Amino acid sequence: MFDEGSTFERVGALHEWLKGELTPWVKNAHSRLEWMSQKPEIGCSDKILIPVTLHPPPAKGSLPGTYITSLKCGWFDYLAQELHEHPVLGCLIRCLGVLAKTLGLENLIVIGNLPISTNLMNKECLCALPSLSQQIRLHHPKHFLAVRNLLPSQHASTIEALKEMGFYAIPQRVVYHFDLRSTSSGRKPSHLQRDLSLLKKSGLKAQVHQQITRETADLICLQYQQIYIEKHSPFNANYTPDFFYAMTQCGAFQCLTLCDSQDKVLAFAMLYACEATLSVPALGYETKSEISSLYRMLFASIWLHTQNSGKSLNYSSGAGDFKRKRGGIPELEYTLISPPQSRLNYKSRFLKSLENMTRRMTAQDLIEHGA
Repeated sequence: MFDEGSTFERVGALHEWLKGELTPWVKNAHSRLEWMSQKPEIGCSDKILIPVTLHPPPAKGSLPGTYITSLKCGWFDYLAQELHEHPVLGCLIRCLGVLAKTLGLENLIVIGNLPISTNLMNKECLCALPSLSQQIRLHHPKHFLAVRNLLPSQHASTIEALKEMGFYAIPQRVVYHFDLRSTSSGRKPSHLQRDLSLLKKSGLKAQVHQQITRETADLICLQYQQIYIEKHSPFNANYTPDFFYAMTQCGAFQCLTLCDSQDKVLAFAMLYACEATLSVPALGYETKSEISSLYRMLFASIWLHTQNSGKSLNYSSGAGDFKRKRGGIPELEYTLISPPQSRLNYKSRFLKSLENMTRRMTAQDLIEHGA
């Protein structure tokens, strides 16, 4: 069923190495990635390749998973950790996670899913999602199916097509956009102006690399883990140095670095572009550096690169106050999920109730709770 033989130029060499078990690239993915060949429904004669992650129920004693491949981790485990100052509510969320696991939510296939926080799909891939979902459902009737990272402002037709097929739209998180496709974007927010000025005065050198060395991959992986895994959450993707090295070697990512006068990498950001949108799948900085405000200067570098590229920046979720003060526009992002076939249909009723409960939820509602 999963065809690895055809090619699609936008996938490039990525398809050649990022497949099979994801552990060599993401320690806590507990999944395998396969590529499905699909013909778009917009008159294109060429088939395209769409990544699909298959997440079986984890084995006992395995490391915590990641929200990138597990909805249970994203919806319950991660949230419960965020609520550590509210132990009663956190306990309730964990109990709901146990219920979700009992319902089989860990037996999951995520369509169009690379092992990164924000998937960007071109028009051909988006148009192919409904028919691909039907094909997967026929072969995997006992799995939950999901599509992550869908936005009403950009993917309304895809969301409606999937809902007509029995998918339910569940709010996932608040993401932030910076539309820098026009150079005449008006006056910059004061916080951004200060960041740009700080970067200019710092003497640090910002550079975008097409490829990186293995030594650099080791260094930036350590910087990433210090921020995302040790400081924030074990439910973030726990990347290996091989992931950063191979993603740049194959041309899927570029790597922006901030270096001092000795060419030491003090901060980095991986850059992933699709059509007119740029995202930042991973970043990090030297936490013990004597130079302060590295994150602010790194963002300024990302902002300048996005503006020079004439793209829109999807800067994902988290650090909402920081992003809003620099001009980020919030939007509620959705995961579309389809339950497995069930004689009693209780899984569908559960998801329908969840969709109805969250139907009126807005980005502002989540912002008021810290998004």
